[in-house]
Amino acid sequence: MMEDVKIIAYALLVIANACCILYICREFKKLANRVEKYLNYTNKRYRMVLVNQLLFLRSELVKNEDYKSAAEINEIIKREIENEKSD
Repeated sequence: MMEDVKIIAYALLVIANACCILYICREFKKLANRVEKYLNYTNKRYRMVLVNQLLFLRSELVKNEDYKSAAEINEIIKREIENEKSD
């Protein structure tokens, strides 16, 4: 009789532990998804800043009549915008 109670108690502990582990795994997955979303958001912001700086640099090069360098910067801007659209 006492052994049956021990077996049932151990079984309940195993089930409770399994439930706790599943809960923790699910929470870690949610946390990983939040981190991934934040990293994507941050990367998009950095790309926008980069494009903005390149646009400023291009305008300064045009003011200084350095059209060859401005054309190269323009190609980089186009590539960055295309990369942003493909992501």
